[in-house]
Amino acid sequence: MENRNVISWTAMIDSHAENGYTNEALCVFRSMQLSKHRPDSVVMARMLSVCGKMKALKLGKEIHGHALKKHCESIPFVSAEIVRMYGSCGLNHIAKSFFHAIPVKGSMAWTAIIEAHGHNNLQRDAIHLFHEMISGGFTPTHFTFTVVLNICDQAGFADDACRIFELMSRRYKIKASEEHYSVLIGLLTRAGRIQEAKKFTQMSSSSS
Repeated sequence: MENRNVISWTAMIDSHAENGYTNEALCVFRSMQLSKHRPDSVVMARMLSVCGKMKALKLGKEIHGHALKKHCESIPFVSAEIVRMYGSCGLNHIAKSFFHAIPVKGSMAWTAIIEAHGHNNLQRDAIHLFHEMISGGFTPTHFTFTVVLNICDQAGFADDACRIFELMSRRYKIKASEEHYSVLIGLLTRAGRIQEAKKFTQMSSSSS
């Protein structure tokens, strides 16, 4: 019954957060804190994500503190959300410090620190981190490439985006999504590289 109740609280938080109702998700979290059911690592990760979206730094720090007390800050999905939360709140230096303190880094943590740099307009540093991730033997995921291509789009890094797209397709054998194609086509079009944009448009149509 305990697990079922915790799962129910988590489901309510997820439902609100995934539909953009961040304030409602926060209210559910506060109600959960007042109940006999304490937030677990999954709930804390969800709420750290909500805090990042709301720029709710005070609550984010509070949840980070809970994670430390429960010794779950090193769980990959929790540590990644801690990094992402600080980055989203504009505290990239804290995001970096926490990232470097993670004893065993995985693709989730790397993707989070890359995203944090992009969020703080440090796009060139974010791309450098992406290549550092690869050279360190870590495998980027489908989501990693989504993050990196969007960062290239923000900064107008058309050449980087093309190279990264090719790396994704050829080296990692990850099938490009509609979002990947859309980002790259839009970036190339704005850069005046119409023929290349058309080529990727055709590739997108043939792969769908």
